[in-house]
Amino acid sequence: MSESMLSQCDPVLTQEDAEAPILSPMIPVKGLRRDLSGNLTNDSIMTILEGIKSLGVVIDSHSTKTAVLQESRNTLCKLNAQYVFLLKNLVSSIARSEEENVTKKLIDTLRQKNQQTQDVLSVSRHVLEIDTGSTLKEGFLGKVSDPFMTYREAFQTAATQVASNSEMIRSGQYRVTQERSLAVSKEKNLYAERLTNMYGLLNVVSIGLLFYIMSTN
Repeated sequence: MSESMLSQCDPVLTQEDAEAPILSPMIPVKGLRRDLSGNLTNDSIMTILEGIKSLGVVIDSHSTKTAVLQESRNTLCKLNAQYVFLLKNLVSSIARSEEENVTKKLIDTLRQKNQQTQDVLSVSRHVLEIDTGSTLKEGFLGKVSDPFMTYREAFQTAATQVASNSEMIRSGQYRVTQERSLAVSKEKNLYAERLTNMYGLLNVVSIGLLFYIMSTN
């Protein structure tokens, strides 16, 4: 998911924590209606929003809208941490040829966490479209901007990742996904190493020039 959205998340360290249910009004209870694609229907989303309203949170101002979106962010953060832990366990088991550890329960839990993430995003996007009379604000030099743009962009990035996760779970290409992640990470490390070496060389050249100028004087 989006680094900007999840960078402050605490990692999940145990299998028990990874499988633990997350208590949040943003996560729907079982039994709500879905469309043919598995997404929550509009009436299901409204049921969730009514549940939030029953907690005393009416989304009718900038502050309450921000509070609900922040709850979404926190919930997505926890779900992502659980998903990452479970996926690493799955990939490690496959890499060690421990197929017996790749249980249906583990796959189902991965699917559940990804579905819950998708549900929270569906509710969040609906909340973003609620008119509270403060969707736009005047910024530098009179430029009008959306105060919730950061959330919109982060949720869109997360939605793209959820779709990718769904395809990966459906196809079973866990190892390929992990190898791609490792390749990207390795490339980033090599790039950083090349920059470090280049800066080191430039420092040596700079010191050499400094000594040369001093010696000529």
